Amino acid sequence: MTGTRTRLSRRAFACGAAATGALAAAATVFPWLRSARAQQVVGAPKLLLYYTPHGTIWPSWRPTGGETDFTLSYILEPLQAHRDRVVIVDGLRIADPYEHRVPHTYDMPAIFTGSAIDTGAALFDRADHGVSFGWNLGTSIDQTIAARLGAATPHRSLELGVQCGSSHPASRMIYTGPAEPRQPLDQPSLAWDQIFRDAAQPMPDTSQLDRRRAILDAVADDLRSVRPTLSGSDQQRLDAHATALSELQASLMPIPVSCELPARPENGNLDVEIDRQNALAVAALACGQTRVASMQITKGDTDGALYPWVGLDSGGHHTMSHDSSEAATTQLTELYRWYSERFARLLDQMAALPDGEGTSLLDNTMVLWGSEIGVGWTHDISNVPFIVAGGTAHGVRGGRYLTPSGMRHNRLLVSAAHYMGQTDIQSYGDMDDAEGPLPGLLG
Repeated sequence: MTGTRTRLSRRAFACGAAATGALAAAATVFPWLRSARAQQVVGAPKLLLYYTPHGTIWPSWRPTGGETDFTLSYILEPLQAHRDRVVIVDGLRIADPYEHRVPHTYDMPAIFTGSAIDTGAALFDRADHGVSFGWNLGTSIDQTIAARLGAATPHRSLELGVQCGSSHPASRMIYTGPAEPRQPLDQPSLAWDQIFRDAAQPMPDTSQLDRRRAILDAVADDLRSVRPTLSGSDQQRLDAHATALSELQASLMPIPVSCELPARPENGNLDVEIDRQNALAVAALACGQTRVASMQITKGDTDGALYPWVGLDSGGHHTMSHDSSEAATTQLTELYRWYSERFARLLDQMAALPDGEGTSLLDNTMVLWGSEIGVGWTHDISNVPFIVAGGTAHGVRGGRYLTPSGMRHNRLLVSAAHYMGQTDIQSYGDMDDAEGPLPGLLG
């Protein structure tokens, strides 16, 4: 260690190296821990952020009726089976603090950070708008929550997606901090490898666990013995290792996985990869691999995605979203309904999985679905469509059609924090202008 000639024993050094990454490193040293710790999050509140691009067609998206006696629209009709566990939110806006806004691009990272993009940086250029800019200046709400929850799961968070594009603000919605975007896993086979390969390893028997506990006890004794000989800064580093070691010891429990691990999926086209990635997100939450996840379908600008099964076989979704003609809006309506069908299938899978005593995975998971704009051809963000599904076992008041007027969407981000137990968070993001969760969403 810097500033001292004190030598740690081999056992202490080995443990320090393994503990450096806290339980993330522990899971690498002992891969089966991913399985052994799975049941620790059964029944606990979980969060899944969900994104689809380019807004909606409001006349076909907006329900009719009142707060509780509403009728689902054509686009949202596939959600009928989950009507009592769904909240439709119609009336939230994304703030626009820019003198020269680049639609889609500036809005994409704002969805879950509630913060503005860095217009003082020159990492990216948009000649068509005459501006340069950098990354977003905030942290997405899932990452704030995940950091506060700590390392109680093998993965602090998981970011999945489909055709998410290269590293650019228009293609990234999850941030661990200012200018720190997270790269989504946007191929099903690679996502499975990241999430489940270690979890699929067999668990050791009890005698193996006892031996490992004994080794860790001995290492802990070594750490305590050398601590008085170290400088103050080195003591702090050693204490961090000791804390991680203590958490590792506590995790050595022979608890089997309470779910069936999914088979490793093949990659495919957009029409099948969305369902496969959705299924992996469900399995990751159900198998205790994480309590915080996100799913990003394509990206916020020039995605070029084609959907021939709904008639969108040329030009791409982004291009067509700029067309307000009857023919274009008819095709877009079918596409947005197809997104709802994929979302409904996700909810079906979550509702079918037990997660605690008398509750399902859907009962325990708040699924927050949003987009980066409200209307494609006007780039309007004064009203952006949001859906909240599930989470009724932990306070979400399902079966509601909420119509807040003029509120910023930051209220939803605060609601997600409160749902996950972080009730001290009253505002979120540098574009927030108020406090508290969205009225009427949480009980």
